[in-house]
Amino acid sequence: MSRGALVKRNKRNIVIITPFVVLKYRKDWNLRKIFWEFLLTWRAFLHGVSEIPVLCGPVMVRKTATGVLLAKADLKRVWPDVLRTVAVLSRAGIEHKELRHPQHHVVIGGDGKKINILDFERGKLTAKPRNLSRFVVWLLERGVEGEDIEKVLNSLKNVPIHDVEGARKAIKKRKEGRS
Repeated sequence: MSRGALVKRNKRNIVIITPFVVLKYRKDWNLRKIFWEFLLTWRAFLHGVSEIPVLCGPVMVRKTATGVLLAKADLKRVWPDVLRTVAVLSRAGIEHKELRHPQHHVVIGGDGKKINILDFERGKLTAKPRNLSRFVVWLLERGVEGEDIEKVLNSLKNVPIHDVEGARKAIKKRKEGRS
């Protein structure tokens, strides 16, 4: 493994993230799931929020830009761009389902502008994605102010209204909890 590579393990797959390539090996050989994840990653690529996937049997390979995981990035600097990228995912009709814990699913490019979202294993296509709601809850838990999030939400265009409303509801609940 090259220097600087990161390995994320769970029961069903192993993801290896390096500065040049992301390899994901599926242990369960469920070809339907592997193909579905490939299709969702391809759709995300077409919308500019993921890198092009290549499927080689039970291994999915994505070429990726040099970057760091969201967990290691300067959150105060990158969260507005990540929120906009998550909105693109919602606009595309893709529900990621793991953006409640995005620290290992979002890679920030070296310049901080290119943001890639990885691991669409549990994702689905839907008319009512809830990506913004989940990500906003995560941001609020990390100390990002609701007013700042609200400003970015107001600037978003063509995002499913229920997703934006869900994010605003989370902000409102957080404000009420502090009072």
